[in-house]
Amino acid sequence: MIDFDTGEPRLYLDPAVDSMLPTEDEGRAYYDRIRRIFGSDETLLLAVHHPDGVFTSEMLAAIQRIGERVEEIEGIHHVVSLATAPIMRSADGELEISPLFGTVPTDPDRLDELRKEAIENPLFKGSLVSDDGRTAGILVYLMGLPELEFTEKEIDLQVQAVAEEEVPAGSSVWLTGGPHIKSQTARFLIRDLSIIIPLCFLVMAAIALVSFRSFRGVAIPVSTIGIALLWTLAGVADIGQSLNLVTTAVPLLVLVVGFAYAVHVVSTYYEAIDHPEEGGDGDSAAYRGLMHVVLPTLLAGVTTAAGFLSITTSNLGAIKEFGLYCTIGVVASMVASLTFAPALLSLLEEPAARTASKEAGVIDRLLSALANFNVRHRVGILVMGGVIALVALVGMTRIKISTDFVSNFDENSTVRRSYQAVSDSLSGASQIYVVLETDYRDAWREPANLALIEDLQEWLEKQPEIGVSTSIVDYLKLINRGFNHDDPDFYRIPASKRLVTQLLFFGGGDEIERFVDSQYQVATALVRTTAVDSGAVSALVARIEQRLEELPMHVEGRVTGNTVLVADTIDDIAYGQALSLATAFIAIFAILAVLFTSFRMGFMALIPNALPVLVYFGALGWSGITLNATTGLVACLVLGIAVDDTIHFFTRFSAAAKERADASVGVREAIVHVGRPVTYTSIALVLGFSILLFSTLKNQAEFGGLAAFTLGFAWLVDMTFTPAIAARLKVVTIWEVLSLDLGEEPQKAIPLFAGLSKTQARIAALMTDIIDMRPGEQLIEVGQKGRGFYVVIEGELVSHLMKNGKRVDLARHGRGDVVGEVGLFRGERTANVHCVDQVRLVYFEPEDMDRLRRRYPRIAAQVFSNLGQVLAGRLAAATARLDV
Repeated sequence: MIDFDTGEPRLYLDPAVDSMLPTEDEGRAYYDRIRRIFGSDETLLLAVHHPDGVFTSEMLAAIQRIGERVEEIEGIHHVVSLATAPIMRSADGELEISPLFGTVPTDPDRLDELRKEAIENPLFKGSLVSDDGRTAGILVYLMGLPELEFTEKEIDLQVQAVAEEEVPAGSSVWLTGGPHIKSQTARFLIRDLSIIIPLCFLVMAAIALVSFRSFRGVAIPVSTIGIALLWTLAGVADIGQSLNLVTTAVPLLVLVVGFAYAVHVVSTYYEAIDHPEEGGDGDSAAYRGLMHVVLPTLLAGVTTAAGFLSITTSNLGAIKEFGLYCTIGVVASMVASLTFAPALLSLLEEPAARTASKEAGVIDRLLSALANFNVRHRVGILVMGGVIALVALVGMTRIKISTDFVSNFDENSTVRRSYQAVSDSLSGASQIYVVLETDYRDAWREPANLALIEDLQEWLEKQPEIGVSTSIVDYLKLINRGFNHDDPDFYRIPASKRLVTQLLFFGGGDEIERFVDSQYQVATALVRTTAVDSGAVSALVARIEQRLEELPMHVEGRVTGNTVLVADTIDDIAYGQALSLATAFIAIFAILAVLFTSFRMGFMALIPNALPVLVYFGALGWSGITLNATTGLVACLVLGIAVDDTIHFFTRFSAAAKERADASVGVREAIVHVGRPVTYTSIALVLGFSILLFSTLKNQAEFGGLAAFTLGFAWLVDMTFTPAIAARLKVVTIWEVLSLDLGEEPQKAIPLFAGLSKTQARIAALMTDIIDMRPGEQLIEVGQKGRGFYVVIEGELVSHLMKNGKRVDLARHGRGDVVGEVGLFRGERTANVHCVDQVRLVYFEPEDMDRLRRRYPRIAAQVFSNLGQVLAGRLAAATARLDV
């Protein structure tokens, strides 16, 4: 992260909105072309206001000094104000083009003449002076510096400082414009991050202290997430990238995911200490704890990383970077949690087993009661989940996609108040280009074509979001009037192309070049608008482009500008985040299907992850919060956390359910063991993101509030909805399929598995219960109720009956034999069965057979066929004995 040759950091935050704009987009290329022709539309709008009006000697002198000083600031191209803007007037029968005033007048009558002349000038009105003459606008044109450099040099703040120094007492200074608003957004964001990230560390440390009540219980999770964060940021620096306004969420996400992983590791470590009987003799508590958590953490990390990696398919650079950085962060968090944390724990002396506290006993009882509630009310919980999903779907129809850089600030902030004041006094702080192109030279010297621009401007200025528009037509009409002794009747487009050419030759200057190219083929109307949020800008652009479709065939119209491009890109980012979720869901579903060896189970495991995301989108719609580049990150974040907790639950549930041969018991044990770390991490996450509610930026506060709410709901789903789904399921993980020992070639040695692959045989066995019994134990008793049957994996059993007080052995059963098959059909046992030595069996119940049929129909069909052959063989053997 540091260049040791220079001592400079290799990682930096690039707050520029331009850094998120598409580099190879056709719209960006068109905007760059227009900007090369007409100059940048990115300006600062400085307004000075005085209750007594700006047309006093003192105020005009201040405006003049401000312009001169601002032009000396590095990065400023030029300034246009009442002191510098050219005005066209008739003087002694000739056209005079000069500034409104040279030396600041002191005569009241002359000042009043200047006021009247400025307000009546269409090029000044609404732009350089307000209708009431109390506010003057100063347009500050920039040299096209990158936004990062503009922000670092604080050029906008220098401009504001100059103005505040020069204006007389009682005056107000308002600074606005796209560059200023975006730079202030970046400054506020950097300031918030410098406060929020340390606060998140403190909150997580506090939660860890409450959870584990030991120094190591705090130090290890906090140091683990610190290391993961450093690795992530170093990875970003190493690939030569920087953080931008979207990817600034990555550090928080790394802290979130890393803390969850580390807490699970530390939690199982303390469980191993409290229960030393579980695990191998001589193994450390760190090792035994790691064995419980390594698989779910590894699977959760891979699944979450795959989900984020799928986001890199977006065609927007900012979203690609977000997906890539999150992938690096998740992998770093997983590796640090599975290596650094247990390694450090293994080096420390193990503490004594903790005596179960009264508080711990209460928590365990509450979790057990919750598990029982989930099992008993499974159907009701699932129905309630469906109702919530339906309400969320209705809310999704109300979602609005929009980003507003101005309303992102507090209503009492200087940025917000200045923008509103300028909008009220002048004609708007943002500019857009309405470009008209023709296919032949000198088209914009023809009066008929110029009339098209005039009509378009009249239509534009009727739109509520538009203050004024300026084009070559405005200059031409002023030149025509000036050549005709300022007669108002001549404020019109000349009647012939020849006269237009002559007037432009004598009266045109540098200002004309900002509205028409040198070939007179491309013309533009520069439009000032009060629309600032991306939704309003997009709606205005759509309306203008619809009007442009009415132009004649030889004229092509288009709207562009930095404001337009940023609005389109920010909305595309929001759309891209939502659409990328679909890719993430597909990737996660595929991994879950492989993990649980079934598409159906993959889908079932995906439901608890999808429900919080669905509720998040529903909350957006019902709350009125817009989907934007910041709030859109919540869905990706919640999906990653929800998947982690779901995998932890199902993995623990699967092991417990198979060990106890009871899904309900498995739910109870999973909630008791996983519920506590999941609850602790959820509390930390909710509190951590709630810190953002105190952010000075509205989008950040909304992001924090939505994340806290949705993560809280995700915890509720994990503690109720997920167990309700699992209560009647048998979960088979790919790890169990790979590790289950059925002996050598079970598909050949065990007739029931004939025709299956080794993997399919293992899946069929895992859908049942695997039972271990000791020598001498009785498996079946005559008259006992039972509809299940057994398949011998290893060991030997003997079946017998008691006749006349004597034991009569019927048969011995070894590997591959089916035992108790009569009970499958009669529901009652007809013989006694005892274990001769250590025996391992697969126990099939009718419910298992039905579950196998529904989840793995091809495997079930083969097993049913094989069972029929086994029973037919038994019947044939019995018949043969009767014949004898």
